Amino acid sequence: MYKTLAVAALTSGATSFTKVPIRKRELQEEMIASQLDKLADRMNANEVDDSNADVSLKDFSDAQYYLDLHVGTPGQKIEAAIDTMGSDTWVESSSCHSTHCWFKKDYKHKKSKTYKSDGQSFKIYFGENKVQGHVSQDIIDVGGVQAEMKFGEITKVRHRMFKDKKATGVLGLGYDALSVDGLQSFMDLAQVDDRSFSIYLHQDEDKSYFVVPGMDTANWGVIDTHNVAEEKYWALNVDYVKQSTGKPILAYKNKIVLDSSTSLIAGPEAIMNPLMSGIDIKKDCSNFESLPDLVFSIDGIEYSVPASSYVLKEKKNKKKSKCSSKVQTHNLIDGDYIVLGDPFLRHYPAHFNLATNTIQFMKPNAGFDW
Repeated sequence: MYKTLAVAALTSGATSFTKVPIRKRELQEEMIASQLDKLADRMNANEVDDSNADVSLKDFSDAQYYLDLHVGTPGQKIEAAIDTMGSDTWVESSSCHSTHCWFKKDYKHKKSKTYKSDGQSFKIYFGENKVQGHVSQDIIDVGGVQAEMKFGEITKVRHRMFKDKKATGVLGLGYDALSVDGLQSFMDLAQVDDRSFSIYLHQDEDKSYFVVPGMDTANWGVIDTHNVAEEKYWALNVDYVKQSTGKPILAYKNKIVLDSSTSLIAGPEAIMNPLMSGIDIKKDCSNFESLPDLVFSIDGIEYSVPASSYVLKEKKNKKKSKCSSKVQTHNLIDGDYIVLGDPFLRHYPAHFNLATNTIQFMKPNAGFDW
């Protein structure tokens, strides 16, 4: 279910920012394996060093959080997945006649006064499935913050990009190193001095929102500031992981990657297996309340994730629920990454700063109901 809220422009001190509502789709157990496969395909493709290879982008059919952006003049509303694992923004075109594009709110460049044709073509692969289109240039507007930029306009789909019929785009918020053909990102071209944004995810979609530029300092304080360890993904150094009362599992050789478009915590077997050792998640949820927290130490600061976030609890009826784990092992070419999706980000809203190459995790200010 999706609910629509108004975009709010807020001022805290001398800093003005836009607060954009985020909508959420409920996660289901069958989505977990699908998300893991897509995560592996995405990151493995990024590790292939082949300048002539078609670029592989993530499939967002199971993405949980979306926001509205507007494309062109006048603005055409597109519901877009929020992607911190890629920098490209792309939308389905009205010229897409694949069945997967039917009955959606797509982008009609002929109706935009500011549209410019670019001519570049590109193909997006997901496994054996293919999405293709061309590069277009127009104005992208997110909550009143605008960028005149090049983006992907999808015209052919051999794969169901989105299970949700309304979702027709992706807002790329990562580093340009992952871009198709070196396209600049929305944040690089946005007409703001502050090249930063922040994401606030909540189990209750009425409380989830996106801030650009900057962060919501009226309601949130900073826990700590961390330097980005790798300007490709939003990656951070990690010291160790552990269960709340367990021994640390050293992870100095690993990096934590923040991914706003997955509902998983995923990492290499050498880390995740000992982390989850002894944690027996009962399918009937009978031991749900007694499960330990998972702890991730980043630059000497411990961040705890409770079972309420890393366990999926689905209600089957009024009396019964079913529990399953959102913690998974992955099989990546570069196996050093520990990917933290919304189970982590819901507890620690994050401020991503491209100018200083830092990430700040936040905690609610006293009196703020979160």
